[in-house]
Amino acid sequence: MSLNKVEFKILKDTEDTNIELENMSLGASKAFLILIESLTKIIEQTEGHNSMRLQIVKGSVVVSANGSEEQIFQIKEEFNKVVENEADNEDVIKPWRELQKLINKNGLQYEVNFVENSKTTNVTDFIKTKRVFRSKTVKTKVVHELRFYEAKLIEIGGKRPNFHVQADSSNEMIISCTEDHAKKIMMFLYSNIKFSAWFNIKSFSFENDHQSAQQGVFCDLYTDNVFAEFKEFYEAFEQLEDLDKLSLIHEKMYSLIDNKEFGKLRKFLRLFYNESTNVNILKTILVITKGLKDHPELAQTRIEFKEMLEKIIGVQLQ
Repeated sequence: MSLNKVEFKILKDTEDTNIELENMSLGASKAFLILIESLTKIIEQTEGHNSMRLQIVKGSVVVSANGSEEQIFQIKEEFNKVVENEADNEDVIKPWRELQKLINKNGLQYEVNFVENSKTTNVTDFIKTKRVFRSKTVKTKVVHELRFYEAKLIEIGGKRPNFHVQADSSNEMIISCTEDHAKKIMMFLYSNIKFSAWFNIKSFSFENDHQSAQQGVFCDLYTDNVFAEFKEFYEAFEQLEDLDKLSLIHEKMYSLIDNKEFGKLRKFLRLFYNESTNVNILKTILVITKGLKDHPELAQTRIEFKEMLEKIIGVQLQ
């Protein structure tokens, strides 16, 4: 088995029956030919593609392109660009678009995987749920960015609830919040607090002492250990590609669930409770927490995420 490859599979037919290479329907045969053609064209756009090998696995309906770690990484990087509408090479985009069209069209069940050093990443849902793959367009920048701070709480209240913090002798921030948050934060007046907040990245800056106070939206308040843990996690998370971000969230959430740290999981999820968050992250959170939708510590949080996703995509979810 190759340690590094990209593979396309047909799992089941329209009647939910497993498909074998030696006994395929006409529809499955046509679909398999499209898989082979699409994968071949993807390989042709990869550096050093002559050294790569196309493999059809006997007894199953799987076609894979086996290559070096660098080659599979390159294909995955190009795929990420296609998914995020950042690709500008139509020769790269077109075979992925044909694959997307096939997966969403004919009722067969498919699976698309990247295998890197024997670690498998299933990207089928990315292909199914994204809009039709097209060439790069002007992309709207993310509106908000999450930041972590330790600062002195110097004022709290107002008709529109907010609190003021001072990061040092010259820099002040005004953080809007709810009344409930203000009541909880009140007890820390004139003390240092550790918190996270969302800022509009177009206006956020601490470049000089003469600017007016920067304004953000409160995310959460932390104890020392949780602050350090979440800050480290989020800074690492921000450096990753979208697929790897989902893997990291998946790993962290299941770790907290397995350890029954549901209160901490609720605080962790708040890191992503913002309309700027990628919809695939919101969907992942809802899928993972589906079995916990009635849990007393998570039920309300899950409802809030569901309502926010519905607002973003304009569709009511079941």
